[in-house]
Amino acid sequence: MPEAIDNFTLNAQHLRSFYLDSNASLELTDSSALLICDRCPYIQELSLGGCTRLTDAGLGALASIGLPLTTLRITGSELITDYGLFCVADWCHRLKVLDICSCIQISDKSLVQITRGCRELQQLNISHLPMLTKVSLKAIASRCHDLRWLDITSCQFLVKDILDFANQCASLKNLQFSILASDKDATQLLEESNIQTSGVDVHISQSA
Repeated sequence: MPEAIDNFTLNAQHLRSFYLDSNASLELTDSSALLICDRCPYIQELSLGGCTRLTDAGLGALASIGLPLTTLRITGSELITDYGLFCVADWCHRLKVLDICSCIQISDKSLVQITRGCRELQQLNISHLPMLTKVSLKAIASRCHDLRWLDITSCQFLVKDILDFANQCASLKNLQFSILASDKDATQLLEESNIQTSGVDVHISQSA
């Protein structure tokens, strides 16, 4: 994969979008990320699914692209931690789309920083991040005033906290979440709320 990235990016200094499907991204390494950063300084959309070998160093390199980057999808990495996401918060201030689905080491610490550094977010996928708590929801609601689409499926949020968030996030148009089996009050709270008639497109699933 590094050789393929080397060949592809050799004369790609004006590249605006870079997509790798999950099969190709399996072999994406930190050295590949450095090549993309060095040779594609104007890239705006970067989508890399299933990056199992990418670490904080690689994400930090990609984040250093900085202001041109408006879309960043880095999914399925178990090696990326809060430190890598801190780099995104520090450099990618015009980010509108962020997808870190299944990057399971991410916690509230870096999500709070994202809400401080990336205030133009419109789409956010933080599904399948088991370490997140309502602290992240509160930070998103208080700072991401342009957010329209949020996926928090298979996170450990109680329905009460999700409903509180939805009531505070006036710009939200699409919300995807799951109900925890342990959340005994979920059904009653959903029936009593007006979330499904509030103009927000809601997708609810069941979680273990």
